[in-house]
Amino acid sequence: MPRRPARWLALALALAGTVTAGAAVVLVTAAQDPAGPENVILLIGDGMGYNHVDAASLYEHGTTYAQVAVDPAAGTVEHLPGTASQVFQHFPVQVAMSTFSADGRAEYDPERAWSDFGWISEGATDSAAAGTALATGVKTNNGVLGLDPSGARVTSVAERAAEVGKATGVVTSVPFSHATPASFGAHNATRGDLHGISDEMIAGPLDVIVGAGHPLYDDDHQPIGTPRFDYLSESSWNALQDGRTSRTFVEDTADFEAMAAGQDVPEQLFGLTQVASTLQQARSGHVEGALPFDVARNDVPSLAT
Repeated sequence: MPRRPARWLALALALAGTVTAGAAVVLVTAAQDPAGPENVILLIGDGMGYNHVDAASLYEHGTTYAQVAVDPAAGTVEHLPGTASQVFQHFPVQVAMSTFSADGRAEYDPERAWSDFGWISEGATDSAAAGTALATGVKTNNGVLGLDPSGARVTSVAERAAEVGKATGVVTSVPFSHATPASFGAHNATRGDLHGISDEMIAGPLDVIVGAGHPLYDDDHQPIGTPRFDYLSESSWNALQDGRTSRTFVEDTADFEAMAAGQDVPEQLFGLTQVASTLQQARSGHVEGALPFDVARNDVPSLAT
């Protein structure tokens, strides 16, 4: 199939309006084979586990689904009755995978986790190692992106898809160069090398990159006097602005909406929403104790709280 179909890019832009804070969406188009899916969409809630889903279900529906009763002394775990209230909890096939780092805790021990909270608070996996595991199937050290523990480059599923002619993209509610989205388009021994990561992603095979990290805006979608190139190198910013990359650059909400509607859809896109670190989560007033939807949302392409 030809790569970079316009209708796929419109789909990617439409999804940019639905991700929540700390999430990433990775999209791959498959061949038009009636025996298989036309598109594959991987949704990642960064740092999210079963209890986070249950907490959201309690707030939204007043129900839980994955709670257990644990007796640490006896080592028994009893699954409590639950109600499936989220759409994905009704999926016919449900699997789980481990994303722990190669240099951290070797495995999750539920007995130790429930009996010793100090154990669970140490040696946590970071987003770079977990993202690399999700993107490549290879466990690596904390802080490392797209490389195995020996430093050898490992291929992500998005890169493999591009190699066989399929369109790919990453849409995220955090800076596009942060560890989770970068796991699908960068290879770096240090997740903190945000400029090196952003340069590699922009020059790489991903057809669509959409996320936060704008150097001219704060987290309230307000212009700032002095640019802050925290997440994007100044050289890449200038190249995008001047049209010196293969990507069409968009930042205005109206332009996002137009392309989501299928108007003037480019072959390659770089979309930078006009906020600094996240689409919605870090805006003023969004502090501990604030309820969802209590704080006015930024006027950027997102439905996140």
